[in-house]
Amino acid sequence: MADRLLSRRINVTDTDGEFVMDGVSGDSQTVLSVSICEIAAAAEVFNLWVSVAGGGTPFYIYKNQAIPANATFLHNEKIVIDDTDELWCKVSTGTGSLDVIVSYLQQDD
Repeated sequence: MADRLLSRRINVTDTDGEFVMDGVSGDSQTVLSVSICEIAAAAEVFNLWVSVAGGGTPFYIYKNQAIPANATFLHNEKIVIDDTDELWCKVSTGTGSLDVIVSYLQQDD
């Protein structure tokens, strides 16, 4: 199978968070960009991290990162998600509404 350029879109609304991208066994994924847009008209704080599938210790990319009301946060540095690791995002405190778009390249190992 050839390399594929993919994206995933999800809305994150609470401190439980959502996995915004999941790995594929036997493949690597290179995250090209992560766009996080605050859509609840209230300043918020979020976390973005990589974790092994099913939980485990989070490896934070951003922890308690502020995002103003109605603003967009853009991460353009590459992140490698190996095998079944997952990329997660959550609102750090309370509730909110963040639209998250992840663009990534799925690569055959």
